[in-house]
Amino acid sequence: MKFTLGIETNALYIYANVGDIAETIEVGPDVFMDVDADGKIIGIEFLDPNYLIQFLRERGGELDFDKPFSREQAINQS
Repeated sequence: MKFTLGIETNALYIYANVGDIAETIEVGPDVFMDVDADGKIIGIEFLDPNYLIQFLRERGGELDFDKPFSREQAINQS
């Protein structure tokens, strides 16, 4: 896993897996998840890194990068 922070933009990107991005899903305010064709999480971007804690709390305190993720899950968690 790799983390990058855009110094000028303050955007945080968490690289979870290697693969081709098939879809980018908005999963929260200024939070975007990149997934492959099977729903495997490739990475997640926080345009405001301060939202990371709130994002995790809304999901019971965890996000499992090994489980597939879909647009429907994002809608149901909103």
